Amino acid sequence: MITNRALTPPPARPAAGPFRIVQRAMAALTVRFDRSDTRLARLEADLNELREQIDAKGKSFVYASGFHALFEGRINLEGDRFRVVLLSDTYLPDESNHAMRADVASHALTGVGSQPVTVSKTKQLGKLIILLGPGAWNGVNIRARFAAYYRDSGGGADHDDLIFLADFGKNVVSRGGPFDLAESMFTL
Repeated sequence: MITNRALTPPPARPAAGPFRIVQRAMAALTVRFDRSDTRLARLEADLNELREQIDAKGKSFVYASGFHALFEGRINLEGDRFRVVLLSDTYLPDESNHAMRADVASHALTGVGSQPVTVSKTKQLGKLIILLGPGAWNGVNIRARFAAYYRDSGGGADHDDLIFLADFGKNVVSRGGPFDLAESMFTL
């Protein structure tokens, strides 16, 4: 049986997250409030929550030098070793001018080190998707804002090519427990 999905309306979906907040805000605009109204307080709380969600979205990127190294074949995704290092909020990301791990080393968290990660690639719809494996740190106190992925050359920070910066959007904290970094990905 052939059906035409274009003519079938999608099922109704309940509003969630930022959309729920915006719906409440719009509905509240049609009602008059006085300062003692609890609905106004709830609306203000919802709008603040929405602002926090918008502000928390970080600006992750592929370093320009990493892109060129991948494109030119200087980085071998199948044969090279890769690591991830956590960075503090003192780091000022520079997509164009930071090329080596030495450029971010002074912002690396002390006492936690870097973790080896797996890197894989796949092709979908004519695009190359690079998957950067997860990292895990156990039993340490961590307050990190960024994770920088790099090719481990074995020759020190001056020779380790930066590839990708994951921006958490805000500081993420772990006190003595595990700190698990989810897999990252980017498309070329």
